[in-house]
Amino acid sequence: MTTQEKIIEAEPDEVFAVLSDGWSYAYWRLGISHVRQVDDEFPAEGSRIHHDLGPWPASWQEDTTAMCTQPPHRMELRTNLGLFGVVDSTFTLAAEGDGRTRVTMRKQPTAGFLHWLPAAASDLLMRGRDRETLRRLADVSEHRR
Repeated sequence: MTTQEKIIEAEPDEVFAVLSDGWSYAYWRLGISHVRQVDDEFPAEGSRIHHDLGPWPASWQEDTTAMCTQPPHRMELRTNLGLFGVVDSTFTLAAEGDGRTRVTMRKQPTAGFLHWLPAAASDLLMRGRDRETLRRLADVSEHRR
């Protein structure tokens, strides 16, 4: 399991609004190159974002499912990564005062190739990607105002 944190210069409800906007995922979720469709009820439990992973022309179609949503403090997602497996991501948002939010992102491979890798190798593969994902989430959240 990897854990990354970032302070974002936006209120928790503003950050949660970005997490809840499935169409925004291609802007901030590293690896998603194109969002094809978002279920109308997203982020309700069981609803999905249908997207492409990887750069064109080597991209493939996958999806992310909302597993649990507790606005504006928590969202749990399950992303199908094809041959790489399945990764569960949990975003926890905590107000830090002065319009800031501490975002903690925990990711756990639960199936497939990434799940079977030793934890240290899996963490190494995901750590930089997770840091960049949070940097992009901050950019979108802070400039959405």
